[in-house]
Amino acid sequence: MTGRHRRGVSGRDVTHLGVTTSGDSVVEPAGEQERTVSGPDRPILRLCTDADLPAMVAVVNAAATAYAGVIPADRYHQPYMPLEEIMAEIAAGVRFWGLFEGGEGANAGEEEVAAAGTAGAAQTGAEAEATVRVSGPPPLLVGVMGIQDVDDVTLIRHAYVRPDRQRAGVGAHLLTHLVRLAAADGRPLLVGTWAAAWWAVAFYERHGFALVTPAEKDRLLRRYWTIPERQVETSVVLRYRG
Repeated sequence: MTGRHRRGVSGRDVTHLGVTTSGDSVVEPAGEQERTVSGPDRPILRLCTDADLPAMVAVVNAAATAYAGVIPADRYHQPYMPLEEIMAEIAAGVRFWGLFEGGEGANAGEEEVAAAGTAGAAQTGAEAEATVRVSGPPPLLVGVMGIQDVDDVTLIRHAYVRPDRQRAGVGAHLLTHLVRLAAADGRPLLVGTWAAAWWAVAFYERHGFALVTPAEKDRLLRRYWTIPERQVETSVVLRYRG
């Protein structure tokens, strides 16, 4: 969604897979089952850093072309999410995780990965333990997904996978990791998407999420997102059930 979340969280957060979250992401296209992440080298899952921002922008906007003709026309534009907006989301507390393929290291060296310049606010204890600190040739960022605490809930944010790496389990790998991180806090975990993005709904349902009722959806969107009423009417919210 293109509105703004309460407390600085972007309203485009409702995940669209293949497009993922009421207006947020492209993860796995319709009709495809998740598989073990495949690639030429062992994938690396870590928090993104400032050095990854150009690659993040490229992945998000390439994947977001799947929105064309699906979401309301006045909500689709290119670039769908420019650098300034991603940086604003980071400033608002979104912690972006990335899946990297094609090399032994990360886009940043060991010191950079561990530094405070992480593209995604301060790490939680579990995240700090999970962060991979390696050095070597920079691999390719193939998918990103964010997580954010808003008031008394946790939101899955901005999930996108490179078009040429969709249907390879990248989105499932990222989501499984973030669900595990969120479970440690015991807070309700929510994700939203456009109602028309049925493939996104199916993706989340396969991973333990369930649609809330229309009345609950309206309440949640108005509480945790700041978006136009038309987007409230044309979106759905899913809650993680495990």
